[in-house]
Amino acid sequence: MPFVDIAAIDTYAVGWDIPLWQSTRNAKRVADLVKSFGRQDADFLIQAADHFEGVDLDYPTFDENRYLSYGPLTVGCTGIFYYNVSAQYLLDRTRLDNIIYPVCDELRALEEVFASQDPAPAVTTNRDSDTTGHGLHDVTYLTKVYDGDVYIIAVNNKDSALSVDFEIADIDTVSSYTIDR
Repeated sequence: MPFVDIAAIDTYAVGWDIPLWQSTRNAKRVADLVKSFGRQDADFLIQAADHFEGVDLDYPTFDENRYLSYGPLTVGCTGIFYYNVSAQYLLDRTRLDNIIYPVCDELRALEEVFASQDPAPAVTTNRDSDTTGHGLHDVTYLTKVYDGDVYIIAVNNKDSALSVDFEIADIDTVSSYTIDR
């Protein structure tokens, strides 16, 4: 499949009792598959920003939407598309203003960082293992360099807060952070 342009992941974790980490794991599988075809830029995430009208499901909270947006980016997805089929959701400005738009604003502020092609240093953490058996490291992260600064976008794929030590190659200091979901 050398002609892959878009590979879509359509996962609706919220409301279906599907663990949030499963969306990130599925995104990783698709990103790995696309890369196995020799493409580095063809995978694309379809983010569950809403659900179908007439189906009684919960909407993502701000934290859930944030995880569902950043998680796939940390495992190789190169794009996000927020899909919505519910007119009711579009008319509910509170949900848009408090859940979707703030995450979009964060991502938009990092747009040049995500697009940067500058070589990034190697990064390791004390959480570079899968202690849950889900097929996904406890913490996944994307390292980018933009305008001389190193950015690490990280997500916690466990159900509890983690203390994480990041070690960046060629930098003498190690930074520790606690990452909630």
